[in-house]
Amino acid sequence: MVKRYLGILCMALMLGAGNSYAVSFVNFDEHFTTNFGDPEKPKLSYLRVNVALKVDNDTIATQVRNHTPYIRDLIISHLVKQQVDTVRTAEAKNQMLQDILAEIQAFLTEEEGDSLVQEVLFTEFIVQE
Repeated sequence: MVKRYLGILCMALMLGAGNSYAVSFVNFDEHFTTNFGDPEKPKLSYLRVNVALKVDNDTIATQVRNHTPYIRDLIISHLVKQQVDTVRTAEAKNQMLQDILAEIQAFLTEEEGDSLVQEVLFTEFIVQE
């Protein structure tokens, strides 16, 4: 009888261990500030964002941090291309997050053989028109 309970307990522990993992985030030390909009108009707008990258664990976070300069460049290049209309609505912001995620994942897949980043989050988003 004791063996049966021990067997069930061991099985439960093994199943539980498979589901527990620590999510980690890569936060950038500096926010992203860039001008954007139509260069033909007399006044450009400014965008300031803070970005966090969601990854599976601390080991992957370290791998991603090794590419910080390139990832920052990808994000800035994407932000500069925006128009005022593409930053005003929640849907547009979500699309921007998905586009940035796709660019980062493509870069990391090429460099590391895996996309590594699960999600991109804006932790601050300020538009000045």
